Amino acid sequence: MLRVTKRTLWRMAKQDGFPLPVRFSRKTVRWRAAEIQQYIAALQCEPLP
Repeated sequence: MLRVTKRTLWRMAKQDGFPLPVRFSRKTVRWRAAEIQQYIAALQCEPLP
């Protein structure tokens, strides 16, 4: 959905405003699709500096 590398995804996860992951086990982590879609929509609405 975001078309980024795992490393970039984890970097984004550390930022404020990015949805928190859901952990199923130590190695299995997922994000809720609806939360990612809301995050993308919010980015598109922000004005450029």
